[in-house]
Amino acid sequence: MPGTAAAGGLRAATPQRTGPDRCIIDTVGVTPTGDHLWRSYDGTRVPTAWPPRTSMRDVFPDGAARLLSRTSVDQVDEQSFETYGWVVLGDVLHHFVYADTDDAVLEPGDPRLTRIGGGWSTMREMEVAEYAHRDVTTPRTTLYGLKADGSLHRWVRSGTTWRGHESFAGFASVKSMTLISMTATYDTFLMNTRGGALYTVRIPIASPMSPVVTVVRTGTWQGLETLIADVCGGNGTVLVGVDHDTGLAYLYAVGHAIGTSTVIRGLGRLPGTFPDKVSAPGVPSPRSDVEPPPFGE
Repeated sequence: MPGTAAAGGLRAATPQRTGPDRCIIDTVGVTPTGDHLWRSYDGTRVPTAWPPRTSMRDVFPDGAARLLSRTSVDQVDEQSFETYGWVVLGDVLHHFVYADTDDAVLEPGDPRLTRIGGGWSTMREMEVAEYAHRDVTTPRTTLYGLKADGSLHRWVRSGTTWRGHESFAGFASVKSMTLISMTATYDTFLMNTRGGALYTVRIPIASPMSPVVTVVRTGTWQGLETLIADVCGGNGTVLVGVDHDTGLAYLYAVGHAIGTSTVIRGLGRLPGTFPDKVSAPGVPSPRSDVEPPPFGE
């Protein structure tokens, strides 16, 4: 077992967040039939899971989704909510949004897809850092893609377009990456490698793109094909690691990342199986989130 798990509750339009004594993570997966399936785990109790819940059926065509960003729920008015994020369908990256419904059936015209661009079939990881939380004075939206050749790519949204493309080579051994920090000056990912190492990769916002790689663990993390992270307390991370070979998932509470001195508590294997091959954190929209941005490193 590559570590050691716990769990939390979820409502369709309101993903759970952390309090001073809670470490809750919501994950959203895309099923082979294109449904959105939510799961919730609590990093303060060992190990419990709320039953998986289909929040929306037939969001995407069967088998089309390859990569999924952090998926957010936004409150439109007092009684209505929308779910949005970014998804790679085949070779094309899209922004998607749909209205939440009580019966998990799409409203006419949903999902609303905005085509970002093609050429994404060569990407094996994708994430969007939306730094727009309360009290953020310089909001930004930054897109990252990890290509099959090991190059890490970055774009910044400017209005309705994406500009400032940069890339950095050297990440060919990475199996999975997940966002753990967003600040005014950098984003940080947690990455594991085929050799079993676990790293933080801090990416300063300044150009040229110059990632700072710091080892957290030197081995035992090679069995996890997917990492999914969210905030734990004020400056930590709650982490789900998925072994797609077995369909098993494990939960970890990770302290503020400080290299090999980082505290990682393995909480055990999560109940049931985790068959979702395309999955990401489910989070409130940064624009309405009462919590600060993640600050795991």
